[in-house]
Amino acid sequence: MDNNRILRLSEETANKIAAGEVVDRPVSIVKELVENSIDAGSKTIIVEIKQGGKNYIRVTDDGTGILPEDVQAAFERHATSKIKNVEDLEEISSLGFRGEALSSIVAVSHTEIITKTKSNKTGIQLFLSGGNITEKKEIGCTDGTTIIVSDLFYNVPARLKFLKTDGAESNLIIDFLSKIALAFSDIRFRVINNGQILFSTSGDKDIAKNIISIYNTEIGKDLIKLNSKNEAFEIKAFISPPFHTRPSKKNQVFFVNGRVIKSKVLDKIFNDAYKELVSEGRYAIGFIFLKVRPNLIDVNIHPNKHEIKFNNEKEIEEFMRKALLEALRQPVIIPKINQEKEKMKNESHFIKEEKAEQVDIKTLLQTKEASHNFQSDKVDSINRNKAYNFELEAPQEEEIKTEELKPFYINELNVLGLVFNTYIAANDEDNFYLIDHHAAHERVLYEQFLNEYDTQSILSQRLLSPIVLELSVSDTHNTMENMDFIWKLGYEIEAFGNNSFIIKAIPTFLGITESKLFIEELIENIQAQPLIRSNMEKIISRACKKAVKANDHLDHKEILHLLKLLSTTKNPYTCPHGRPVFIKLTEADIDKMFKRT
Repeated sequence: MDNNRILRLSEETANKIAAGEVVDRPVSIVKELVENSIDAGSKTIIVEIKQGGKNYIRVTDDGTGILPEDVQAAFERHATSKIKNVEDLEEISSLGFRGEALSSIVAVSHTEIITKTKSNKTGIQLFLSGGNITEKKEIGCTDGTTIIVSDLFYNVPARLKFLKTDGAESNLIIDFLSKIALAFSDIRFRVINNGQILFSTSGDKDIAKNIISIYNTEIGKDLIKLNSKNEAFEIKAFISPPFHTRPSKKNQVFFVNGRVIKSKVLDKIFNDAYKELVSEGRYAIGFIFLKVRPNLIDVNIHPNKHEIKFNNEKEIEEFMRKALLEALRQPVIIPKINQEKEKMKNESHFIKEEKAEQVDIKTLLQTKEASHNFQSDKVDSINRNKAYNFELEAPQEEEIKTEELKPFYINELNVLGLVFNTYIAANDEDNFYLIDHHAAHERVLYEQFLNEYDTQSILSQRLLSPIVLELSVSDTHNTMENMDFIWKLGYEIEAFGNNSFIIKAIPTFLGITESKLFIEELIENIQAQPLIRSNMEKIISRACKKAVKANDHLDHKEILHLLKLLSTTKNPYTCPHGRPVFIKLTEADIDKMFKRT
């Protein structure tokens, strides 16, 4: 029985356990230290790591520093300058606030801090090992704070085996720093890995330039900038047009009040906005910066603050969706044929020599550190008693060009004819267009159906020979539970014997065969009415069945009528499956094709 007694853990054991909640790998340390530097009002932050941060992490800033009398207290658990009482948790505006980061870091590493405030003539240097202070002395240094963390988990060797390779751990750190540098574009960041400068930002608040500098031109090109705000929320975002997608969500990054966060809510809102615009298996690029009143979110639900909770998800959903859809209904989303692609490919080696270093984040994030193939300056490790030089040279980034948007009136296009019985040729004062008449008709039919669905005015057509459906017991139950909903879709359906139903009328927008297939799929997947409206893939897949097909000839009046209908849609630029309706060529593009320029 004595072995089952409840005992109080030693402070050393408790600290190591607590450290595991905050510090699980090197990137956790970098995150906490960099966030502290940001909270300290720093204008420049330099991060240096070695061997994936396992053996060496150094974060130097030019922030406010720590007063000599507060340095030791900063490493105690739950000691913080960010909040004073429980009420402050309702209005948290800083990135850190729990007072656990430094105490957790020093509990599992050898740590050194050099810090100085503007009001003091000298700074303080403190050495700690396993949470215990081993040395403290005055030192001459510049204003700000430098923290060096070495030999991570030296006293908890069991944790070391859970760490990934040096390259993989470096990748996590680089990925985090890449994102935080975007969130705080007014701060100059420099990132050094094993003596190599990976990237530097200028701190000039130009997020678009930083995206190209930190990621690459391919990621940063064509991004649509949007700004919107109301009393509770503000959004600034750089999102890709629907024709510029990637095979994964890797380049969808969300920031809330400066925090890099993971959010199923924001992920769903963003990708739902592109639902009808991109092909299956492709994902838009998005760098989303949200500002939310602190009392409308809870940032205290995750030890590492990776997640937050919105007090009213519906409000943020309505606000963000409206802003995204407005941005995605601009003429700029019409894809343009790029005549420069091959030319740039052939001249790429000259461009690299003439322009400032541009690091491809995809290359940086390869798991094998030895595979880095970018050119970088060698940086000698800096003596720990010397401060970094904060006079960083701002990188000369590629100029970001933005086009002035002109009104685009589809029904005022000059129709030139039909090419291959598939593409409508048209032009306006500035551009030549090819319009896929099948994709255009799909869009028209789809939005007509959605409008009928939303207004509960879907028209039905009676059948001479009713359709009989034979269903399973579970499908029969689901159908009976959702009869009203099915009727609203234009189906006149009734129970017809044991696990059977008879359909006497179908929606006018579908043929007989399509109607039967559609309702079978609908019943098979139906669970509850709200799910059906938010999951329209089945309806989208049927919307094109009655659309004109490729090689279907349209006369001039039919083309004009189609364009008139298309001009009334909310999104005339893509079909419901995400394929483009329009392709644009400027006069300059055509001149280049004929080598006039």
